[in-house]
Amino acid sequence: MEIKTEQDMNNFCEVVTKRAEGVPFEVNSYSSLTLNQELDWDRVNGGMIAKEAIGANSHLQKGIKGISWTKEHIGKVSIDETPLIFPSKTILEGRRDLIGPMTGVLVNCYDPLTKNVLFQMRGSSIDAPFGFQAAAAGMGTYGQELGLTAGLELLEEASLENYRQLLRGRAIDILPFMKGGADGVPQPLFSFGFSDDLSRFEACRSLDEIATFEERTKTGLREGILPEREGYHFTVPYDQVETIAGKLNEQGEHGRFYGPIHESTTNFLRALRDYSLV
Repeated sequence: MEIKTEQDMNNFCEVVTKRAEGVPFEVNSYSSLTLNQELDWDRVNGGMIAKEAIGANSHLQKGIKGISWTKEHIGKVSIDETPLIFPSKTILEGRRDLIGPMTGVLVNCYDPLTKNVLFQMRGSSIDAPFGFQAAAAGMGTYGQELGLTAGLELLEEASLENYRQLLRGRAIDILPFMKGGADGVPQPLFSFGFSDDLSRFEACRSLDEIATFEERTKTGLREGILPEREGYHFTVPYDQVETIAGKLNEQGEHGRFYGPIHESTTNFLRALRDYSLV
């Protein structure tokens, strides 16, 4: 099927969720573009960078030309991918022909020794409450399988080098998300699970300890003691994750998670239990 609207995306995610029945599924990609066509897209992307319409490090996104679900021995999502350009505000307003539905990943990580789960705190202003994500997240890269993208995001955002991909690299779920808000583009997010040694990260066992971690981080940033990073990671004990994540999800008008992190976390915990990984 084609994903053209938010409703199309919602419908597809609902189909996969219902038919997968909580069982991790494969995600495969293919493309019918020629090398010359791909090079043409690279040139357009470079031109947008030169115009400063998108960031200097922007790469081609794994766009969705078509997407399907099949189930034989195990469920599989197949993506007919097409290159698209990062949907910055400039592109959204002026060159919508260069954008469209695209993919993304959500990354969860568990430490089997400490029995902690990794989260990160992030925000654009230290004068406002920070929001929270799972271990890592990112947009799909054209020509790159989403499971690999998920691992690379974990390496980049959390500096984890010895991670192990769980569940044979299969996706745990697919969740709807609109990149750029209601007027943006559909971006279904595929969740993947990993394990690694998380003992280097501070453990927060309650909302109060998370609030202390947030204030200490902001103080360090204000005083120039702590370097600015994309996110500031901490862990939560496995047996406290559901309670703490639920309370964070209830805070404020839209909760304190960026996107469907609560759902992704809940499904990750379920997968850990179902496959005796805890």
